[in-house]
Amino acid sequence: MSLHRITANSAEYLRINSACTSITVRGIFRVDNANLKAEYDRALTNEKFNGTYIQSITTFHGTPAVDSIVREGFRVGGFGVPIRNGARHGKGVYSTTMPPLAARFARGGDAC
Repeated sequence: MSLHRITANSAEYLRINSACTSITVRGIFRVDNANLKAEYDRALTNEKFNGTYIQSITTFHGTPAVDSIVREGFRVGGFGVPIRNGARHGKGVYSTTMPPLAARFARGGDAC
């Protein structure tokens, strides 16, 4: 796992920042997992993954735990890891296409 700061003039930063119309963006970071990225890239080249066509979208996951994600990995609550924000829709990782909603889960809006 590695943490990368996205530069303010990059296409990635501008695309994400444009989605954040009701919150102030102070910085954008991306957590990379090389193994998962390689698996995702393989699936994209095959155009199908387990019989399902892939459509890539950007989603946001709000958390106050960025440092522990980078140190320990992205651990899924409910699978030997305590659930921090409930499991209304089942065990797993929740994300959203709406940055303000993700920011609510960052406890203070510091990280989404």
